[in-house]
Amino acid sequence: MEKELILNGLLVRTYFKKSLEKSKGNVLLLHGWGVSASIFNSLTDFLTKENFDVYLIDFPGFGKSPAPKNPLVLDNYSLLVKEFIEKEIQKETIILAHSFGGRVAIKLTADFPELVKKLILVDSAGFIKKGFRNTLVKIFAKIFKPIFKLPALSSLKIKIYKKIGTEDYLSNLELKKTYANIVKEDLTEEMKKISVETIIIWGKSDKTTPLSWGKEMHRLIKNSKFYEIKGGHFCFLDNPSEFNFILKNILN
Repeated sequence: MEKELILNGLLVRTYFKKSLEKSKGNVLLLHGWGVSASIFNSLTDFLTKENFDVYLIDFPGFGKSPAPKNPLVLDNYSLLVKEFIEKEIQKETIILAHSFGGRVAIKLTADFPELVKKLILVDSAGFIKKGFRNTLVKIFAKIFKPIFKLPALSSLKIKIYKKIGTEDYLSNLELKKTYANIVKEDLTEEMKKISVETIIIWGKSDKTTPLSWGKEMHRLIKNSKFYEIKGGHFCFLDNPSEFNFILKNILN
């Protein structure tokens, strides 16, 4: 079932799929940057077969949700999800969040723990990227920005930026200011505040949000368990058998 809602002043497309038998509870899935709720299609099928009701949201600018007219910050997303839980689910819920969705879930859980029954972070973002690659991107952007304003070179810009790992920034040009706002936020203090039971699942070969981030989240979030599995940044797609096995044990 699909539904359009105004949440925290933003128009978003939301989805609901009912459990096959008597429901064991509610799971809200939050997707990463540059994708949409459809990334969770196979996971949604698995969860409904395990008799959970599943809710999903296309974040503004992705899937069937229109891009926001003004740049957003992380609080905008957190409050959007808060309003969705209060209006549509109307009870505490299990949140499973991937990558950027993890940022939103961490912020939400730190600020409104009463809404979250259990938090499951998958290859989550939440720290500020540091190091040579980010420095290179900034230097590169300053040097070549005047040149890349030429229309004939726009496709070259995309190819070169992809080479140095900025696909997220370019995945939706309307959202680049929002993306810049969000990646500047470090959520270390929010992680320290979380007391809700938290499960952290990570792909061992993740190059986007490195394994060391998962281990640091485990250290910072008091009531957490950590699992590393074969796979990359989308470990739930790379290795569904191991991921779903862990998830089933967590939920049951």
